[in-house]
Amino acid sequence: MSDSQYSSCHCSHGDSTSIIQPEPTALKEKFPRKIIRDKREFDTTYHPGVEVADLVHMVHDVRVSDREPYPTVSPDEEEDALSNPKVLCHNCGWNTVNELNCEGYTSRVKVAYLRNNSAIWDLGPNGPWMLRDETNNSTDVFKKDYTVQQFLRREKPSIPLVEMHRFGGDNEKFHFTLMARAKGSTLDSIWNTLTEEQKSDILQDLAEHVKQWRQITRPQMENVDGSELRDAYIGNCTGYGCIKTGHNEEEWLENLTPALRKSLLLDNWYKEKGWNADQSVWDSWVIEADKKIAQLKAEFPRGGPYVLTHGDLHMGNIFVSNENPEKRFKISAIIDWELAGFFPWWLEYFRCKLPLPGSVWETTGEASDIHRPGYSGKQDINDIKKPVEAVRKCWQTGGYHVLSKHGLGQANRWYRKPFCAGKPYAREYRDDCLGWEQEHMDVYDIDSSDSEDDQPEGAKKFDKNERKFMRWFKEVSDRY
Repeated sequence: MSDSQYSSCHCSHGDSTSIIQPEPTALKEKFPRKIIRDKREFDTTYHPGVEVADLVHMVHDVRVSDREPYPTVSPDEEEDALSNPKVLCHNCGWNTVNELNCEGYTSRVKVAYLRNNSAIWDLGPNGPWMLRDETNNSTDVFKKDYTVQQFLRREKPSIPLVEMHRFGGDNEKFHFTLMARAKGSTLDSIWNTLTEEQKSDILQDLAEHVKQWRQITRPQMENVDGSELRDAYIGNCTGYGCIKTGHNEEEWLENLTPALRKSLLLDNWYKEKGWNADQSVWDSWVIEADKKIAQLKAEFPRGGPYVLTHGDLHMGNIFVSNENPEKRFKISAIIDWELAGFFPWWLEYFRCKLPLPGSVWETTGEASDIHRPGYSGKQDINDIKKPVEAVRKCWQTGGYHVLSKHGLGQANRWYRKPFCAGKPYAREYRDDCLGWEQEHMDVYDIDSSDSEDDQPEGAKKFDKNERKFMRWFKEVSDRY
């Protein structure tokens, strides 16, 4: 940012009206002895994130840096800022009194990761602890991580997890979770530097841990706390689970049915120009679609056991380290258990994202109990995958978020003030940031009348023919 830009970079909460521009000063070519003697370089150890090049360095009131002095405010405005503090940053609470404090505090707590209305903060640069700040919303699939890991610590303490301590009761609006930073490196960051022997060591170790958690089964599909699962594989339009699974395949398929029907009818609608067809043609499409859905359901695999499944096993969620007595690479932590739950035994296989030569499944051998006995052969796996993929692909066409709706469809948006005048970034708060359940809906009323047809086409989510389909589809769905 140029010096001229700093004159307008003030918080929008407390607009300054009396910016004082500093007088230009030439940088001395030769400094007095006391300045040379006492001049020190700025140490960022206790001020992480501060750029030394942005600092105006003064020694005995003489500027020794290339950076010119910044604009300041008048004494009257500074006095007002001290006596009537104004918030400068709504995230950390930093205000005008803090900023004018000459003791020079720099926060060692920094945002490391954001997702929706949750964040993970680094407690010190690369420190041993991190803090997760999240809303306590039971409908959010990502809030399960702590619960699942506590369950695993009780049931299978040998599985490597990061240490966690949660603050906040069940009825509180948000939770704070203190988490140890995983030791070692993510598998994806070092995989190409490993020898074949080291890769084999890691895969064998990983396979043993996978076997451990897959020994835990339940008689029905559910979360570790017994609540209903969100579908992380088929009904998954947002990438983290939308559709509720119910407690078995029959209930799961029933919850998927509206989008399956929408997918098949939409295919006919475009192929046969359904907006020009009559009611009898539409009715024939419904009969045809229901026959196809019945076939998809009949071929879908059924039966337990329902196995504890990580649901998001990839190289970025696996940490490895060779800091052990054997000096061999081993799994040091497996993280991100938000999508975990008791699913059909085959789901881990399909959700596993380990594009490794000699994957963990092959490493354990076909006869391994890593899969349900009798289903560990590759041919059987493929036989299972074909009907599952048929349902998944059909569902995605109709259930994808472009054609579905979540909650109020983000009808409400509240736009924030710009962060500052020099950086007028202003984003919004949406419905899903307020803890409101974002129920996935495949059947909904796109409007209560045709009034929107008078609006410009560019202002509508669906074009005229799509709107006609959506209205007809709702009429069809209301019959069931």
